Amino acid sequence: MDDEPEFLRINEQRDVLCSLELCSKTLESVETNSAMWKWVLISLHSALQGSMVCHLSGTAQLGALCYRGRGSQPSNFQKTLAYLNAREEKEYPEPFLATPLDLLKRLESEQERLEAAGSILNISAAEKEAFRKLNELRKKFIHFDPSGWSIQIKGYVDTISLDVISLLQKIRSDGYAFRHLEESELDRIDDALNAIRGNLRAL
Repeated sequence: MDDEPEFLRINEQRDVLCSLELCSKTLESVETNSAMWKWVLISLHSALQGSMVCHLSGTAQLGALCYRGRGSQPSNFQKTLAYLNAREEKEYPEPFLATPLDLLKRLESEQERLEAAGSILNISAAEKEAFRKLNELRKKFIHFDPSGWSIQIKGYVDTISLDVISLLQKIRSDGYAFRHLEESELDRIDDALNAIRGNLRAL
């Protein structure tokens, strides 16, 4: 009997890969179980948010952190910067991400960037609106209050998802976000993106 403990070993790049593969696999079951759309959308949101973190994070790993603190309290970004400059902080601060919509702004704006990382991306109005809608759906699914609601799939959820996949493809094509992954893992990302896109178009 092997007494060696088992560990889940994962990082931000491989988390994106896992999210995309989950989205692809779950999407295959929506025709027989429409409730699975919840997990399609949550995993798709996870994949894009994680991809933005990877694309924005440079050598100092600051580019996706929350910039502003609350009141007079310094932000996580400022604490981390102080630590890296050997000032004040005795322990490395726990990372605190910027909001998903702030991350989206940083993708396309050099002025919003906190450090050098992936390329400045050209994001369409449709892609921005799609992620805004996806972000709202994800929040409602994660924090499900006592309510019932209906979501139109054809012409709404499928369109949102395709536009989000388009943005994910731009991040993938830039090459920066997943530069540390192995070729086999990059192939799996590409396969998942293609499968999701194909299944959405076939609905």
